[in-house]
Order: sequence, then structure tokens, then C-alpha cells
Amino acid sequence: MYIENGRTKQQMPHYYQFYSSFKAEEEGLNIANAVKKLNIPYLIIHGADDPTVDVKEAYHLQKWSKQGRLKVIPDTDHVFGAKHPWDLEELPIKLQQTVDYTFQFAIN
Repeated sequence: MYIENGRTKQQMPHYYQFYSSFKAEEEGLNIANAVKKLNIPYLIIHGADDPTVDVKEAYHLQKWSKQGRLKVIPDTDHVFGAKHPWDLEELPIKLQQTVDYTFQFAIN
């Protein structure tokens, strides 16, 4: 079975082993449960216009634990204006903002 990556249009294989491994480890792979167990501050940065992962998922992460700090960056997507491969010397403005927020979080 193949699933199309909505951003890259790449056909991604989903083998049965992927499903069976997930089912065997489902509780440990449950994001809500994992986040609820976090006892350290963590940063969530999300693009407001992300077509791949809805911004509501970032709000869920923040809600599931009081330790989460959320920064939604307006007018940007899943890759914060970047592309692969990156062949320019400067980062896109939105990705640079992401780096700056991450740095500020890390030093505080």
C-alpha cells in the first residue's frame, strides 16, 4: 500500500510490518500519553498555514501538558518557507524566526 505525501507528492510505502509494529507498541507511541508524562518544559513551534499538519495539533500538544510553550508562526507552512535541498546562504525569514525562538527557549 502506498500513501501520497501531500506536500511532495511522493508515494510513500506503508508495509504491513508498519501496522503490526504500531499495534504492538500502540500505547507507547500514543502522543497524548507521552506528552502528558513530560515533566520538563518543551517548545512547540508550528506554521499557521501548515497544509501537512493542522495547527490544531500544536494546540493539542500544549493542552496535554502544562509544560508546553507554543509559538505559532503566522503566514508560514510545514517547512517554514524552506525547501530541500537548501542551496542559499541565508535561511528563509520564517525559518530564521523558528531558529531564533528555539535559541531563546534553550537559553531561558
